[in-house]
Formats: sequence, C-alpha cells, structure tokens
Amino acid sequence: MEAKIKYGRLIETHAHYNLSAFNSNRKELILDLHDMGVERIVIPAIGYESNFDMREKFDKDADYDGIIYYTAGVHPKFVCRLEWDSRYSRTERRELSIAPMIVPLEWDENKDSHMRAFLKDEQTVAVGETGLDYSTFPDNELMKAVQKEFFIRFIGYANKYKKPVVLHIRPFTEKDSAGRLSYIDNRVFTDAIRILKENPIQHGAVMHCFNSSKAVAQEFMAAGVEHFGIGGAIGERASDEFVEMVKWLPLGMLLIETDAPYQKYSIDAPSPVTSETMYQVVARIAEIKNMDPEFVREAAYRNAKRFYNLS
Repeated sequence: MEAKIKYGRLIETHAHYNLSAFNSNRKELILDLHDMGVERIVIPAIGYESNFDMREKFDKDADYDGIIYYTAGVHPKFVCRLEWDSRYSRTERRELSIAPMIVPLEWDENKDSHMRAFLKDEQTVAVGETGLDYSTFPDNELMKAVQKEFFIRFIGYANKYKKPVVLHIRPFTEKDSAGRLSYIDNRVFTDAIRILKENPIQHGAVMHCFNSSKAVAQEFMAAGVEHFGIGGAIGERASDEFVEMVKWLPLGMLLIETDAPYQKYSIDAPSPVTSETMYQVVARIAEIKNMDPEFVREAAYRNAKRFYNLS
C-alpha cells in the first residue's frame, strides 16, 4: 500500500498492535499511521501464544500487506508461569514478602516445530523478544536460570535461520518521586553480556527500549550488539546519563521505536502510546545531537530497513 506521507517516512521497529489496548480502533489507527509516514511496523512476540495471535489478527486482511511484520520468540517474563499461594491476598503477599512458585514453560517438539515454521515465514524479520528480565524478582535463581536457558535457545534459532535478534534486557530499578531512575541493579547486564560473548549472535541485534548509560552501551557493543532502540524514555523523564549516551551514539546504530502501547514520552501523554510518538523521539534526538531532524529521521529509516532486511 502506498502511503500519503504527511510527516516523513519511518519504520516502527517495535510496537505491540495485537494487544487489547488497540481492539477498538486497530485497523483505522494503523492505516492512519501509514498515511503519516509510518511505512512498516514490526510487532514482536511476547508470550508463546502471541506468535499465533499476531498472525490471526493481521494475516487475513490484505490491507495490512506490506505494513505488518513480526518477530518470533518468547519474552523473558513469559518463559515462566507464576503460581501464587491462594491462601493469601495480594496485599498480604506483599506485606509478608511471599514469593510465587515458578513454573518453567515446557519447550516440547510441538513448540519447536511451530517456532521453526514462524522463522521460515518471510514476514518474520527477527527473533524476539528474548533476553533477561530481573525487574520483578531479581534474586529468584530458578527464574533467572530458565530465562538464561531460553535466551541461549533463541540465539540458536536466530543464527540457524539467519535473523537478527530483538533483545529485552531489563534490570531491577527504583525510581524517585519524579519518576526518574534512582537505582539500577546491573547484574542483569553482567549476565546478558556473558551469554552474548559465549553465544555470539551472527546476524545483528538491537537493545530494545535502551535507556541506560554510554558505558553500558559500550559493554554491549563489545559483546556484538550493533543497534539500540530509542523510544519514549528519551522524553521528559530521561536521565542525564541517558541523554549523554544518545548524544554519543553513532547515528548508524540508532533505531526508533515506541513499544506501543507502552513507554510514554511525557507523564501526561495520552494512552495508549502509538507510533506517532516516533516523530517526537526523532525531534528530541535531533535536538540532543544538534542535527537536522530530517537527517535523523532518514538515517533511522535506513537503519531499520537494513537491520530487518526489508526490501
């Protein structure tokens, strides 16, 4: 479908338009975004079942042809199921620090077969989301072990099927009263970097929703990561060290994303977040780098097209 481009062409490198937040206006919104200039949209898998759900929502409608693409995988938060003790309410569990029982996702031959089929599909442009997420239970060793197992498994899929990888690496953090990060537990970065060095990614990787420092970015670059997804985190709540990282980041490593419906650019931004936010992100990055916004936008467009091998 040919866009009527209003705001300049971009590729949304990470948005979840299959989620229920968009049930009321999904098609109208996506086609309106296409007219704005959002030429293509990459929708990453979250839970295992989302790999099917995405295709059920988009593959049967020809109006999405040439617009919607997928990644295949399982988000690290969904490689385990949490089973809570029903004898206690949520408040009681929090007050008593009662942890859930961790039930790993069983990866059998059927799931493996489906994943391989997804990865052979031309609309599947990457593997992911995959990685490590210690944001909720940073000291649960079973959960961390299962996440590491799946992370290595999906790197293997990516290398076999010659796909890039969408990395979700999220630390445990604390925020101050203004919503700014006040503490980051860097153990997840250490674990992820070790896995990447021991299991090299062969066809490219992007750090999805990156909002950390130049030093952390350089560590991941040394482990083979060549792209960083920048979204709403660069808005009004961005830390000084994140702004400095974006100022330093080589333009050829930049990808623009929104993680729609998540990651607001500002506290009072409307919900759900949509890909229109990318234009704010481009403008902010251009301001930080003291560059022409059109130059930044076009570079981000070319980077996304090349990274996802979109002809």
